Amino acid sequence: MPRSLRSAESVSEPPGGRRRRGTPRVVRQPLGLAEYRREVIRIGAYLGWSEPDVARFAERLTGRSWEDCQAAELGDVARSYAEIATRIRARLSNVEG
Repeated sequence: MPRSLRSAESVSEPPGGRRRRGTPRVVRQPLGLAEYRREVIRIGAYLGWSEPDVARFAERLTGRSWEDCQAAELGDVARSYAEIATRIRARLSNVEG
């Protein structure tokens, strides 16, 4: 899932959530809008969708043109992908098990 576009910087922590004293924090800058769009397209590709398919899905979902989608709308698209992927995994586990 793409990193958030929130203005607050996120801090990555090592496994277990503890950082050694004296070690610097790794701070990730938020994605820019163009990077966020690329991430949404990349995630859509995991579902087997082409870039135009991703754009059409986003437009239908948000009611805005792909070019006009902002961070909030792109977040909605990413959450919808997660929901679709969850449903696909559930169906596959029913078929396999």
